[in-house]
Amino acid sequence: FVVRLIGLATVVVILSTLSVREYGIYKLVLAAFGFLASFFISGFDPLIVNDLARERGENRLDRVKRLFVEYSSIKIAVGAVLFLLTFFGVSFAGRWYESEVIPFLRTISFLFLLVALERSLNLLFNVNLKFRLMSLFTIVEETAKLVLILFFVVWLGRGVEGLVVAYVVSTAIALLFFMPYGLRMVYVLL
Repeated sequence: FVVRLIGLATVVVILSTLSVREYGIYKLVLAAFGFLASFFISGFDPLIVNDLARERGENRLDRVKRLFVEYSSIKIAVGAVLFLLTFFGVSFAGRWYESEVIPFLRTISFLFLLVALERSLNLLFNVNLKFRLMSLFTIVEETAKLVLILFFVVWLGRGVEGLVVAYVVSTAIALLFFMPYGLRMVYVLL
């Protein structure tokens, strides 16, 4: 419920501050990110959670450790590759495709790294039955996003640039906030 209220407030702020053109650019940036993120092997997450929970329930902690490390490593590697392709690829795309979206893709490319870490952290929370932490992560991320949008878009008037930066930084803030819990869980697991 809290996340929906924060999301509603965020939408109201975005729609009241961006022009129709800026909103269209913002949606194109998110669509480009979403398209590239579809290569993130996210479809395997429920399967991995199921396997990890089963192995944990059968007290095979060595298999839980191996599966978590391997899957998280793959996620982070794919995130790094997508980051590099997007961050450096926009320079090449900008040569042939003139668009206002191109500069924002370089900024949003950092989300590939952050989302890879976020998914690994949420996987840990899920396997360790820390559903409250999963919910709090989303609340912290959405709250940070709203505050940063108010700061960058409303107060500084940075438009789409501020919106994209707010998305990236809000994810980083939530990760920094919850990383100690995740590291503690990794330490116990390893």
